[in-house]
Amino acid sequence: MTGLREQQKAATREAILDAAARAFADHGFEGTTFSTIAAEMGRPKSAVGHHQFATKAKIAAAVVAEQLEDWGRIVRDAEFAPAGLVRLLTIMTVAAQQVRVEARARATIRLVMEREHIKPELPLNGSFTWSELAEGEIGRAVADGVLPAGTDPAEVGRRLISASFGVYALENSGFQAVDTVRNLQVIWLDMLRALGARDPEFILDEAARAAKHF
Repeated sequence: MTGLREQQKAATREAILDAAARAFADHGFEGTTFSTIAAEMGRPKSAVGHHQFATKAKIAAAVVAEQLEDWGRIVRDAEFAPAGLVRLLTIMTVAAQQVRVEARARATIRLVMEREHIKPELPLNGSFTWSELAEGEIGRAVADGVLPAGTDPAEVGRRLISASFGVYALENSGFQAVDTVRNLQVIWLDMLRALGARDPEFILDEAARAAKHF
């Protein structure tokens, strides 16, 4: 009986997180309430009781934490791709494709963009962070001569992630046509050219080819 109760509790938790992800993706943190989440579930507000999550912020944190774990798995699965810009853009392409179809990924992007308004803070310093990934792979590109010497990996990584997250946010909010990967490729190509990257078109082609293996 105890095992059955635990299974039911786990199933309810996942149902709450799935519904919350859809609500956060569509309405943002401030526009989402326990009632909104319950409505997404097709259940009364009592279905999202405090016995699972004490606050809305804790629900948001759980959605983000699980998505960061999933992105971490994508990073590990992308080890076959050549290190540096190809691997980084492969991972970002796969993540962009995921954002198109998975509410938790869309919600996490939006919640991260709104993180200054969420208390307590979201769990962004776990085993995976976009900033560390970008800085590491861009640093490898500099070391390999793909990017010019003197390129600041931390600054370039920050700009790349900010621009990419901006595309996710705009498309998820309906401000531009949804062709995430294509729009990101245009931005990435412009950035790589401006940075003086060697063979930027080849880098993008290789990343797109590698992403097809996911």
